[in-house]
Amino acid sequence: MTANDRIAEMSRTVYAWCAARTATAADAEDLSQEVLLAMLRAAPDLQDERAFYGFMWSVARHVYSAWARRRRVLPAPLEDAEASADPHDPFAAVEASEDIRLLRRELMLLNRQCRQAAVMYYIRGMKVAGVAGTLGVSVSMAKYLLFKARNTIREGMEMERDYGEQSYHPRRLDLRYWGHGPNHYWGMAGTLLRQNILLACYNDALTAGQIALAVGVGLPYMEEDLDKLHEVNLLLRDSSGRYRTNIVIFTADYTREAAALVAPEVQAIAERVKRCIAEQEADIRAIGFTGCGMNAAAFRWQMTALLLHRAVISLAGEQAAPELPCDKWGVPCVCWGVEPHRGEDPFAFGACGARNAAGDLVQCMDFPINGEMVHFALGRQAWTNVFLCIARGDAFDLSENDEAIAADMTRMGYVLHGEGGLAANCPVFTAAQCRALLALLDPAAQEIADIALSMRDKEAALLREHAPEHLQGAAQGMVYFRLFECGVSQPAAMLHGEGFLADARACDCLPTTYAVLA
Repeated sequence: MTANDRIAEMSRTVYAWCAARTATAADAEDLSQEVLLAMLRAAPDLQDERAFYGFMWSVARHVYSAWARRRRVLPAPLEDAEASADPHDPFAAVEASEDIRLLRRELMLLNRQCRQAAVMYYIRGMKVAGVAGTLGVSVSMAKYLLFKARNTIREGMEMERDYGEQSYHPRRLDLRYWGHGPNHYWGMAGTLLRQNILLACYNDALTAGQIALAVGVGLPYMEEDLDKLHEVNLLLRDSSGRYRTNIVIFTADYTREAAALVAPEVQAIAERVKRCIAEQEADIRAIGFTGCGMNAAAFRWQMTALLLHRAVISLAGEQAAPELPCDKWGVPCVCWGVEPHRGEDPFAFGACGARNAAGDLVQCMDFPINGEMVHFALGRQAWTNVFLCIARGDAFDLSENDEAIAADMTRMGYVLHGEGGLAANCPVFTAAQCRALLALLDPAAQEIADIALSMRDKEAALLREHAPEHLQGAAQGMVYFRLFECGVSQPAAMLHGEGFLADARACDCLPTTYAVLA
């Protein structure tokens, strides 16, 4: 029997062999045709007919490897002896569809260099020297990367790996900032992926692969996010390559427990705010500041914001606010995370006080329920300068650029354009009028500050139970910033729910922004 006869006889066996290594009948037919054609071309060179079967399977394996590389269906078997010292190589052993799935899973979890080396060597068929040159490493390092990839993949394919709950039930995280300079962290956790990376590493130190499993995203798609979060120190990375979140996070579980713990104090603050505004309204309006005739809705918002800011941020802050460390940019600040427990929280306020060169102040304390967050715009120095110039009544010699800013502020409702020219759409106090106002508010503000400090003491013990060990020191100081939630946001939400505070549509000026002229 000739070699060609034997090839024809073995065609069915070849097809079965190919079908076991392909996903569809069409692929099996294509592959078997390629194998048989290669056998026919090589048959004339076969000198020893007794070696036919070894020859047949050698041709089949060679054609199959090339076919797999072209389609990137499966890594080709090892062909470079210098990197293939392991007889239990997972790449060479892969045949069944379940093994393919496991191999792909493990490739997804390799770190960048190991994954790149494995793909170049096993899938693209590059030699070790080529892998080394492409990666910019030595040949010995390339061998080590391949060795590490094989071991990691083999171990991983032998174990169960389950995606974490965050892979199908992602959580949300807001970054909060408090400091004396620009917020370099703005937008750093703006994606759901980065938010869940920070949450995944909060209580446990995880490798990049473990993070990928926790959040259900392949490591190739999240390495840049890991690098960026590490670059700005929101993530720490130890010598073993494990990541830990480097900010205190007030999780939803913690917030629920804390809300129940301090509910009596929240009620007490809301009641004290109502009583103060009712008792002092006539005297406050009698101070005669610009805008003292604002309607009742605007007056209540203005005084609530001013009173809570004075009590919690100024008075309580003097005793409880932690010392602000300098970040990598040299800015004294702190950053922390809050996992929203009520969806989008319309009472998570933003505060900003900005001054011009003359010492005039614009103070904002925004609640999202009242629309656009004013402090983002008026906190920019150029906008601060123009707004305070208008508040002072000196908007006569504005530059072309300043006029453009004034036009934007008019369009946004921060500035009014009437017969008398431009005017700030908020109360404006002189320094003396501001001192008179604080004299009226300070007795109530001090009572609220005392209540807030008692809340802080209650929550400090609770936060120690929730914060991971490596953040215990920071947590003690960070509990002050919880007063922004339970000492400001929650009382404001309660007052709004009771109807004491109306929506901004009922206000005839900006509800929580005012200016003080030096």
